[in-house]
Amino acid sequence: MAPMVSIVVPAFNESARIGNTILKVRRFLDEFPFSHELIIVDDGSADNTAQVVEQMRVPEMRLLRNDT
Repeated sequence: MAPMVSIVVPAFNESARIGNTILKVRRFLDEFPFSHELIIVDDGSADNTAQVVEQMRVPEMRLLRNDT
């Protein structure tokens, strides 16, 4: 079944902050009874933003990577 709500977070060179952002969004979403997904879009970051997201292994989260 498709999620009822999708949250999309754009990210560009956010390795220092993206982990905390994901945790805050997840805590917010967990307060509601509807199905949801979190989509992080790495828009060609030159740092390790994508690796930070991948290491978190948060349920209902996807990482989309755009080239530089």
